[in-house]
This record gives sequence, structure tokens and C-alpha cells, in this order.
Amino acid sequence: MPRYVGPMVTHVAFADESSYNFGRYRALALVSMRADHVSAFRTLLADHLAESGITEAKWARTKTAKARFGAEKLLGTCLNEASNGRVRADVLIWDTRDDRHAVQGRDDNANLERMYYHLCRCTFRDRWPSGASWAVYPDEMTAMGWPLLRDILHREGFRQGLRGGGLIEAHEKGFLVEGIEPVVSAEEPLVQLADLLAGLGAYSWGSFDRWEAWRDAMGRQPTLFGDHAEINLSNGDRERCKLLQQLTEYAKQRTWGVALNGTRGLRTRDPRTSRVNFWRYVPQHQNDRAPTRNAF
Repeated sequence: MPRYVGPMVTHVAFADESSYNFGRYRALALVSMRADHVSAFRTLLADHLAESGITEAKWARTKTAKARFGAEKLLGTCLNEASNGRVRADVLIWDTRDDRHAVQGRDDNANLERMYYHLCRCTFRDRWPSGASWAVYPDEMTAMGWPLLRDILHREGFRQGLRGGGLIEAHEKGFLVEGIEPVVSAEEPLVQLADLLAGLGAYSWGSFDRWEAWRDAMGRQPTLFGDHAEINLSNGDRERCKLLQQLTEYAKQRTWGVALNGTRGLRTRDPRTSRVNFWRYVPQHQNDRAPTRNAF
């Protein structure tokens, strides 16, 4: 196990991104759970990878039936664990053409750090009980300032506690971030799961027309937005659309409120009632702008 999982850590999160520096839509996923559930959950995912004959599940490789079968097993296990209340999956998606991101000289590395902050803070503060002590394991990225991010989150958790009580009660009412330790994705099935979820989130928004074309070709539902006969679907599109279908059908059966067709991309209506949350980031105020490379 990574070194931060010890007696002080009560909860653990694993994270990965998708397309953070290319494409219109970018996404970041966080898979979180109690620390005492990590070992069992990791074992389930590792067994599925072995059964599928896959050494590493990655969204970028989900273009064949074999890769999709392996991804389905990981995704299905995650959804089952979420349904049983043992795991959360939170995915933050942003549009590089919105008012916040369409700025000259945008620094995508620094912006990814901001998105890590927003996703971790919201998940730790609002989606789990207060007083939790966290260890975070993201996919390794040399450009990321992990120590600074850890310090900022740690201070935010303390301030959150102060809002709910006095100095003595601060850590009991807020949250702690004991450490952030990057890990190698190929060695960590839980990071691979985060990669798949982030990929699904970004793809659902960036390739919604392809999703509609696949759905229409399968005879699932007539399109409401025009004729997609001219869209040529690749084998990768077909396999990825099958994963999207699996996710949306599972969510519908459990009335989680995970929308796709009405929003033209995955979005969870109320994350308080669903442990699978797709969150579309929108600018928080008029001065909310992505960091730029010449910013101090």
C-alpha cells in the first residue's frame, strides 16, 4: 500500500485526468472511499484486469472489444460499489470555450491544479462526513505542484472546520489532507478506473453527436437534433458508446439522476442523491478566469 495509508488516514482518493491539454472538453475524476475498503476494492479491480488479459486499462486504449470488456468490468464494479455506499466517483468537466477558459496564454498545467483543488475540496467537504483525514493518490505528473496543492487543501479543510466551531473543533468539523502521493497508473488499478471515468466524462460532451449517431444506428431512440447519417463512427467510437450506454442504463435503474441526452453530455442533477457525480464546471463569478502563463 502507498505510504500515507496509516493510522491517521480514514479516507483515500485516487485521481486521474483526461485530455487536460488538448480538445475542447477536459475532465478530472476522483474515486474516493474509506481507507479500510481500499484493499478489497483494489483486489476486485486487479482480478478483473487479469481475467480480461489487460495489463492496464486506459481510456485512450478503449478502442477494441477486448479493451472495452475490461473497462466494462472495472466500471461495473465501481457502479456496484457506489450503489452499496462504499465508493464515490466524482468527475469534473470543463469547457475550454467558456468565459473562464477562452483566454489568451492559458496555462493548462496551472488550470489542472485549480481543477484538482475544486474537485477535492467539494468532495471532501460536501460528499463525505466531516472530520475525515485524507490521503490522495493521483496519476504521476511531473508538471504538477503536489506539495503546494496539499498545503492549500489542508488549510482549506482547517478553515472549513473553523466555520463550524472554535479552534479546538476545527479539525473535527473540517477535513485533513495528510498527503498527496503520485503513483504510476500502470501499477494502480484504482487510478486506471479514474482514468476511465474522466475519459467517459470528456467524451460524452466532446463527442455527443457521435453518441447520437450510434444510438440512432442501434435503433434506441430517434434523434431530436437532426440527421447524423453523415457521421462516420470509428470502431473506437462504437466501443466507447457502449460504455456510455452501460453507465446511463445502470444509473437510470437506480434513479441516480445522471443525465446525458437532455444535457448533451454526462451531468448528475443532484450529487447529494447519487454517489456517481458528473459535474460540469461553470465560472463562479465574473472574475473567475483560468490562469495564464504570464500570471504571477
